Amino acid sequence: MLRRTILLFLMGMALIFVILYLVDPMRVWDEMQNLSVKFLMIILSIQILIMLLSAIKWRVILMNSSVSIKDIIPATLVGYLVNNITPIGLAGGEPVRAYILSRACGIRLSRAASSVIVDLFLEIFPIFALILISITLIILGGEAESIAIILGLVGFGLFILSAGIITLTTDKNLILIITKKLLNLLERIPLMRSYSKKKMMDADGVSVRFESAMREYMGNVRVLVLGTFVSIIGWVLKFLRIYLIFIAIGYRISITSLIIVETLVLALSFIPILPGALGTWEGSSIALFMLFGVDSVIATTVTIIDRFFFYVFPSILGIIASLYCGVNLSKIIK
Repeated sequence: MLRRTILLFLMGMALIFVILYLVDPMRVWDEMQNLSVKFLMIILSIQILIMLLSAIKWRVILMNSSVSIKDIIPATLVGYLVNNITPIGLAGGEPVRAYILSRACGIRLSRAASSVIVDLFLEIFPIFALILISITLIILGGEAESIAIILGLVGFGLFILSAGIITLTTDKNLILIITKKLLNLLERIPLMRSYSKKKMMDADGVSVRFESAMREYMGNVRVLVLGTFVSIIGWVLKFLRIYLIFIAIGYRISITSLIIVETLVLALSFIPILPGALGTWEGSSIALFMLFGVDSVIATTVTIIDRFFFYVFPSILGIIASLYCGVNLSKIIK
């Protein structure tokens, strides 16, 4: 897995270098000089707040558990890192952060894993809303219908996913199947191999505890409302971050174009091709911004700066957090 990850990572970096070469890296660098320290600090603060909100949302889900936010934050950061280095549709870090929290707080892994699934569920509503808004804007603005079709397919996929998560609170057979699939997935990660083999012998018991935790979380209206609210704030801040980057380099982009492009790029990033969608995110983002009339140099500059803040910066913090948690990364991606 390590060799494959490194190879895919290098492929992603190669794509980025090709994009920069085609656009003209010196012109991109010149545009980057327009980013003042003031805007830099504001954008950095927004990204830090986004990451804190992600941890707070997880804490909301676990409000009835004896879990400290000081344990949730490093687990969240390691999750960011693993998402960025594994080609699993930006969700590779979820089992890892569940394991770290379970180990740090002494709660059952089945409970931690179910909280992670609910965490993902709370992200679905804002994304689904963004897709509906984007499709509406495309239709009203007379934009390419193919974009609306792609977004519609992604929205349908999210609907199926959310229905599946809700079903996990009622269908015991499905829960057992998912539990075994999850344990098989964990067995592929060296860090959790021995644990998953041990728990596979008690798959029925694990599935019962998993079902109980899912019912508790999904049946708690306060968790669902507060969690979704925090998630929405996080998404607003993500759009604000990239909008401010455009402003910082002196370009005024329409909110409509920004929403459509970022929503479609997000949808494409769930396709598990390259680690952290490296290369594919940059390429699709730049191409779509150009489709909406943004100059190629401006589009590339904004995309590279934005990726630094939500890819490179969280990854650095994730490495620090993994050292703090005593997590050997080689045992995750080996």
